[in-house]
Amino acid sequence: MFVSYHSHQDNSVSLSKDLSALKINEVPLIFLGSNFWWLNRFLEFDDLQKNISNLVNVYSKKNVLNRKNIYHVVVPEKDFYLNKFLKTYSNDSFNLINIITNMFGNNYESLTNSKYIPFTNRVFDLNEFNYYDSHLTTKCYINFFKEIIYSFNNEYRNIYLPFDIKERLYWGDLGKKFIECYQGEKYQMINTDKEIIIDKEFKNNFSNPLRDTRVLIHNEKAKIKKSVLIAGDSHSSLFGNSKFTELFSMVFETTEFIWNPYFIHDTPEDIDFDKYDFVLLEISQRFIFNLPK
Repeated sequence: MFVSYHSHQDNSVSLSKDLSALKINEVPLIFLGSNFWWLNRFLEFDDLQKNISNLVNVYSKKNVLNRKNIYHVVVPEKDFYLNKFLKTYSNDSFNLINIITNMFGNNYESLTNSKYIPFTNRVFDLNEFNYYDSHLTTKCYINFFKEIIYSFNNEYRNIYLPFDIKERLYWGDLGKKFIECYQGEKYQMINTDKEIIIDKEFKNNFSNPLRDTRVLIHNEKAKIKKSVLIAGDSHSSLFGNSKFTELFSMVFETTEFIWNPYFIHDTPEDIDFDKYDFVLLEISQRFIFNLPK
């Protein structure tokens, strides 16, 4: 089946050869991929509502319930986040996806002892997103990070956040889909503090399968003398990728990341939740539409 989509008349559109990625006005985006993100807009609202209810039930049964200081976030997809510029969604489709995303967050919150943190859209310049990667900009993650820790404790607004951004060579996950000899590109990333120590027990590398990926980071000079456990995906990622794991490690004394969005997979037996001051559950927006079989 050919996938149709809403496209503003002024948009220039091109697909990658494998049909998994898309460029609109020179902005590379996820298109299909294994989770069929763009197909979900064609489902009926009642079907989506039922799917979300089923998914929340699956996730909530896997989680550590009745614990304090559990927070959860859904990170928006690049095309959804940029819709006011790209107009890739009709108003009805955009509103539907927004409703379903927040329905997931709010329903999960109602079933668990946790707090849902919806993110604010702060895009001002479309040109900042012309890189070959499906993720958002480092500035976006910094803004999201602030919203998260301010939800942890409003007094954290008074803390100076030591984020220095500079251009570094980066290999985007969509590069080879459009450029056969892709050699990376300049990308705005965090200039990391050298005082941070990665625990030798857990290597700062992606594992196979990804669900085995785990990293523990210590920062003796942290502004916040607290610990956080992150159960997420590539929006948290490893240290050095300018995502949530690195941001937390530069401000919190102890940061542990497990590639396990919302703990949908089995929780490692050696995890002691009581030793963490905060637990953050993170997931990519497109994955909440990808029902477990």
